[in-house]
Amino acid sequence: MTLTARLTHSFYNRYYKSSYGTQAGTWLFNTVKSVAAVNSAITVTQFTHSFNQPSIIAKVPGSSTNLGTKLPPHKPS
Repeated sequence: MTLTARLTHSFYNRYYKSSYGTQAGTWLFNTVKSVAAVNSAITVTQFTHSFNQPSIIAKVPGSSTNLGTKLPPHKPS
């Protein structure tokens, strides 16, 4: 099952202020952290907001110090 399919079918919704959104965010954080564990250079952290659903920050170092990649700031809905 794809990541999007898992999020879509496993949680009633992913609204950022709902408990389902928090559960989906926690599941996604744990999934990304698990995938990233194969490379110790990759770090995965959570950013806490005033609402319950945390953001996920994954840092994948590259060969240049002045380049970065921005991933979509939302979970699929």
